[in-house]
Amino acid sequence: MSTLQRLGIKSAGAGRNADEAATPAILPLSGGTRVLVYAFASTTSGTPQRWAATSDRPGVNLLADLSESRTKGILEK
Repeated sequence: MSTLQRLGIKSAGAGRNADEAATPAILPLSGGTRVLVYAFASTTSGTPQRWAATSDRPGVNLLADLSESRTKGILEK
């Protein structure tokens, strides 16, 4: 993560902690617009639970489940 940041490469879906892993990559476009890129992992796609970022451990932005309430929680951020 430090290397990507130092090189100015945006990242999404992984971070030094859960908050950073959940933060989108913000890509500025001409005219003052921007694109927000979010990335998620899921155990159903083969990502082990132990790879999940926590408040004090780096990792990936792992969805706890694929329920409708989880989707609504993502949309509210």
